[in-house]
Amino acid sequence: MRSAPPVVVICQGGLAWAGLLMILPATTGAALATWISAWAEFSTAGVAVVVLAAAALASLLGRRWLNCRAEPLMWDGACWSAGSPATPGQVEVMIDLGGWLLLRFRPESTEQPVCWLPVSAAAAGHTLHGLRVALHGSPARPRHAAAGPRGTERQPG
Repeated sequence: MRSAPPVVVICQGGLAWAGLLMILPATTGAALATWISAWAEFSTAGVAVVVLAAAALASLLGRRWLNCRAEPLMWDGACWSAGSPATPGQVEVMIDLGGWLLLRFRPESTEQPVCWLPVSAAAAGHTLHGLRVALHGSPARPRHAAAGPRGTERQPG
């Protein structure tokens, strides 16, 4: 069986993803501020000011904390790598909505965190088909493929 051809995709979720990353923290901040304002029995105008301020602050802090930046994802025909500098690892499709994907990238090094990579059809363009072929056509490698039973080395092939 032939492996999928090499592909490089810049993972950015598009406008919907960026909006979601701002709306979710803002909604959470507004809900918390509403609850605290009701408990403290603020006036209607006071509640509005506190809720708007909390929503804006939560949105800004959430956007900064979630650190949504474009990341390259590469398939070289044999293995996956992501980020800059490229880190080898494994990719799993977590959500596939046709024109939008959410991928989980697990670096081979346990010292590095798992990355969530949103891919929109608009950002991926013509490389989306190649990405899908690589995602669904590439075999999953075990995390420690080099170690065989009882610590013996396994020869490739």
